[in-house]
Amino acid sequence: MSSRWLLLLGSNLPSNDNLYAALRALDEHGSAQIVTGVHHLPPRGGDGHAYFNALAVFTTPMQEGEVRHLLKRIEAALGRSRDAGPVVAIDIDPLAHDRGAGWVADPRAIEKGELDAWPVPDLLSEADVVVRRERGTREEE
Repeated sequence: MSSRWLLLLGSNLPSNDNLYAALRALDEHGSAQIVTGVHHLPPRGGDGHAYFNALAVFTTPMQEGEVRHLLKRIEAALGRSRDAGPVVAIDIDPLAHDRGAGWVADPRAIEKGELDAWPVPDLLSEADVVVRRERGTREEE
């Protein structure tokens, strides 16, 4: 059975090429499609390089652990280094998954506050995507 993953793609390199390279790499393991525009946005805080951001949907028969491992492999192959300081070659963050019952927030995205951090709410609105947070999370009542 296939599942869908809602991914936040980001890069602060001078072009958006790595976002599309990430999509091509994901396509080798399922189907990936950008569901928002690719936005060139200032960094979340302080000085730094502007980011290219977009939401994508990745549909795959892979299991959750395999998907998470794949995302890390793609990031590494595209030059992501956790030691690169302010330079982010590519960041692929799972925000939610859909196993047939609608979008459910990824626990790690909730823990990191990704769903509430700009520009994610604006991108979710643009894509007309509603992400449900399971009970027992930091969901606001």
